[in-house]
Amino acid sequence: MSIIPVKGMSFVIGICLLSDSFGAEWDNSPTVFQVNRLTARAVSIPYNTVEEAKAADRRASPRYFSLSGTWKFYYVEKPASRHGTFFQDNFDVSSWKDITVPGSWQTQGYDHAIYTNTIYPWTGYEKPSPPQAPTVYNPVGHYRRNFTLPEGWGSGKVYLHFEGVESAFYVWVNGQYVGYSEDSFTDDEFDITDKVRAGINNISVQVFRWCDGSWLEDQDFIRLSGIFRDVYLYSTPNVHLQDFQIDASLSANYTDGDLKTSVWVRNFNGAAISNYSVELSLFTKEGTEVISTISKQIASIADGNETKLDFQTAVTAPLLWSAEKPNLYTLVLSLKDNTGKLLETRSARIGFRKVELKKDSGNRTVLYVNNKPIKIKGVNRHEIDPDYGRVISVERMKEDIFIMKRNNINAVRTSHYPNDPRWYDLCSEYGLYVLDEANVESHGVNNILPKSDDAWRANCVDRINSMIARDKNYPCIIIWSLGNEAGFGNVFTSMRDRAHQLDPTRPVHYEGDNANADINSNMYPSYNAVVNYSDNSKPYILCEYAHAMGNSVGNLFKYVDAFYGNPRSCGGFIWDFVDQGLRRGTTNFFNFGGLWGDNPNEDNFCANGLVFPDRTLQPEIEEVKYQYRNIVMKGTDIINGKFTIENRFLFTNLSEYVAVWQLKENGNVIQSGTLSGINIAPLSSGTISIPFTKPTLKAGAEYWLDVDFSLKGKTPWADAGYSIAHEQFQVPFTVPAVPKVAISTLPELSMAETNNQVTFTGEKIKITFDKTTGTITDYTYSGKQTIKNGPVPNFWRAPLDNDYGNNMQNRCSEWQYAGRDRVVANCTVTNISPREKKITVRFNLTKAGSSTMDVTYTFYGSGDVIVEYTFNPDKSLDEIPVVGMMLTIPADYEQLDWYGRGWVENYCDRKAGTPVGQYQATVDQMYIPYMEVQGTGQRTDVRWTSLRNPDGVGILAVGSPLMEINALHYTPELLHKTKYPWDLTKGDITFRIDLHEMGVGGDNSWGAKPHSEFLNLSSATYKHTFRITPIDNQRGTLQGVASQGFKNLTTSQDSTELTVVEKRGQMAVKNAITIPGFGMYYVDNAQSVDKITFITMLGRRVLEIPVSAGKVNGKINLPHGFYIMNFHDKETLRNRSYKFLVK
Repeated sequence: MSIIPVKGMSFVIGICLLSDSFGAEWDNSPTVFQVNRLTARAVSIPYNTVEEAKAADRRASPRYFSLSGTWKFYYVEKPASRHGTFFQDNFDVSSWKDITVPGSWQTQGYDHAIYTNTIYPWTGYEKPSPPQAPTVYNPVGHYRRNFTLPEGWGSGKVYLHFEGVESAFYVWVNGQYVGYSEDSFTDDEFDITDKVRAGINNISVQVFRWCDGSWLEDQDFIRLSGIFRDVYLYSTPNVHLQDFQIDASLSANYTDGDLKTSVWVRNFNGAAISNYSVELSLFTKEGTEVISTISKQIASIADGNETKLDFQTAVTAPLLWSAEKPNLYTLVLSLKDNTGKLLETRSARIGFRKVELKKDSGNRTVLYVNNKPIKIKGVNRHEIDPDYGRVISVERMKEDIFIMKRNNINAVRTSHYPNDPRWYDLCSEYGLYVLDEANVESHGVNNILPKSDDAWRANCVDRINSMIARDKNYPCIIIWSLGNEAGFGNVFTSMRDRAHQLDPTRPVHYEGDNANADINSNMYPSYNAVVNYSDNSKPYILCEYAHAMGNSVGNLFKYVDAFYGNPRSCGGFIWDFVDQGLRRGTTNFFNFGGLWGDNPNEDNFCANGLVFPDRTLQPEIEEVKYQYRNIVMKGTDIINGKFTIENRFLFTNLSEYVAVWQLKENGNVIQSGTLSGINIAPLSSGTISIPFTKPTLKAGAEYWLDVDFSLKGKTPWADAGYSIAHEQFQVPFTVPAVPKVAISTLPELSMAETNNQVTFTGEKIKITFDKTTGTITDYTYSGKQTIKNGPVPNFWRAPLDNDYGNNMQNRCSEWQYAGRDRVVANCTVTNISPREKKITVRFNLTKAGSSTMDVTYTFYGSGDVIVEYTFNPDKSLDEIPVVGMMLTIPADYEQLDWYGRGWVENYCDRKAGTPVGQYQATVDQMYIPYMEVQGTGQRTDVRWTSLRNPDGVGILAVGSPLMEINALHYTPELLHKTKYPWDLTKGDITFRIDLHEMGVGGDNSWGAKPHSEFLNLSSATYKHTFRITPIDNQRGTLQGVASQGFKNLTTSQDSTELTVVEKRGQMAVKNAITIPGFGMYYVDNAQSVDKITFITMLGRRVLEIPVSAGKVNGKINLPHGFYIMNFHDKETLRNRSYKFLVK
């Protein structure tokens, strides 16, 4: 029994609870979804003057009265406990708590959020049984507020308007029952003319978290409740403009406008009226009249009736609307009485554009906008705010749109319900195509309803009707959608027919039943499905693809290439734009399913965004920006600066952009310039020349040409100079080789060996190597410990969301501890010279079957360490997440530099949007706080990298020729076992030097692996070499240190000729064998030798090569060290053996 304090009474007892017979529409009655709700109409507010209408600020109209703000609120957990008298005119709610409207009550201290995908959210309390609404746990919120109407306001008709209430509500004004409505995401309007009064009024609203209509609202989102969009009153004259529909299409020449407008005028004057008139005017954004005012007379309208007027006029060469060129006009309608007195005005921002499905030159049905074949480069977007739940401010909406525009996203699907009306205003203003989706999803029971069930037919048709009636005049909307994942059946035929009846100018989409749609659609097909789509009768769209859950969006390039490779494809919408999460207290962390005590829940399956809940960009959006770009550049003769450019814009000449180019040497700019006269028409290609000159080539250097296509002028979403497309090309100059470092010039390196340990000491360095673990356990340089441990073999990454989806953590579990639990099979220490030492280790990776890794460490007096390994996986095992080695670095070596791809993290299947360059970050910045902890931080195609402490002391690693790197304050094991980012504790730096980490994948998150070319298959053998060099502030630039001749110790690009001559069992050498690192050897003058075998001093055969006519066929690569070279004499069938040393 509820006890509610009331002024003047000690309590109100159970008799004030509503009986089950009062207000039963919310439960078990799918055919009843509204009481007294008015017919849906276009979004508009009346104004008093034409000038007010031209300004088109609905909330500034003197006829608009906002009810948003602070209300009183009372909450109960089930319908049986709802309050029975709170709506009475004199009921006192002063003791109730305040709540903000619009708002989700779960973000204001009541109830809790729930995240489920397909499971109905009340399943944890009672067994779902459609069409019954839950009763055991089904919170009800009671809202009440007073408002004061000025004297004379609303002298005609007064309407009460709700833009969004989740999920069903009853409303009273001044104690009088007004009505009831369902459908959380479309507007509800009631006539309250006879219920309001001048002065103080009150309004009471009772909101149910769930109703029988909730069976149609099983979207994959965070489940919230309340009055979450604006509430307002507006007043009209007794005779007023009831509704209007605008078709601002184009004539056959696609140049002139064909403006058709239907206007409905309703009479509540108490008697028939006659000789009223409606005038139509059209103005530019600046307020200039475009056409002369057109007037139509109304002969008569009986009291309580309405009439329809149709306007049609040609508009010569208007500026057309598109997402690229969102040109808007203001249409103003004026209603005048029979004396010519202006009664009211209405307005709408309109855009001239034409959406068509028509045949192209290849007889394929294609989606056209303004006679151009469109490619949707879209995203799905849920309405979610980390602090306010379902409430989205205009500022947040603009932020979303600007992010999309800056990243070449041209379309948005309102997944899976109509959005706040202001969203469409802004998409029309700033330029986004919209697929507007009805609030129909029965995912968890779509095998039961709505199907072809008449009990649900009117409800579903009402939802598509409400959406189209409200949104019909927005130019940004180019496609209607019947809903999402609600199954199939002839209910959707009725919905489609209603959509076509209401608006024949836009095509209809519905992925669940393509037979009832004008466009064929799929979710998450393979890219080959796009390539192979061959139905010429309908275009093809991916309403969801590239599932962006956590660290994802690999392989995107394949889909975009497929979109452009198949004219029938009109693109797709990435799932999705923003992670769904609510802020955790005042932190920058976000809660998801299960963290509100919600049961059942579906964990973090709501975290699929390209941006975090607070709109911080995730790294993957860089790849989206690149793949979605509209300026595509290819080299035809790069070294001479010749390129082709494809302009993928539909309506934009590239003369609107300036090309800014930079020639870079090892990532540093050495030449630059701009090209501003690029004149390439939309949907065409051209050529350009970039006038860089051949520089003085530096030994061993790489040369890159970076080109940015930047905005010439400022836009609402980006400043002038913002790069909208980037391309990078490696210029293939033939550069001189880097001079080699003579080992004789290096400092000496002393060595002390015990049974278990080897210690190397030299100038400024001391290195301790543990023979039992096969790794360095201390590396000290200039008195600073720079390496605590490693490098050690590593084959694991913390699983990504996509990895969990394909069960990688179990399928590939052998690799998780294969490096940590390695067994040293043998360890050989060789004192090559006073300046060079070598340790060779074989690891048996017993956790991974018969897998082995052979590692050679070569130590030099300079402190340089060359690490070479060969990894032979057990071929019976699943793919290897990572092939690489891992070091532990002290925590204060926070400064990270690298020359490779960046700035943001990138992976082998998601790296095209991250150009090669020199970058700098802190180790802290390398960690990306995905909503659920997972692998992060990788950088690919790295030439060199360094970690330094605040004193400038550190290490530099150089790949041979490339490597991948990862530096975090967390081990892969810690990331794997930690679920929530706020539970992570920073430690030393885990510094990974990888040959290859597998791709992130992203076709879906429930089974798809990364594509095969981005996997580390166990059938292969892996070899890698890298150098570790100590650095401090006296060593020079990082690039300089990386480019020193020691790099030649780790590369097979240079060759030194070695001629071998047989002389009575001896080996005469024309060139002294003092070649550092990998040498490349030619053998001749051995006419009777048919093969040569190279064997280490431990008896392990390195390789065998054939010899023909005394010549080796090809080049031989050998690491430095002692070898036995066996010459096999084909005449004597004997081997001649020679020892030799490669330094």
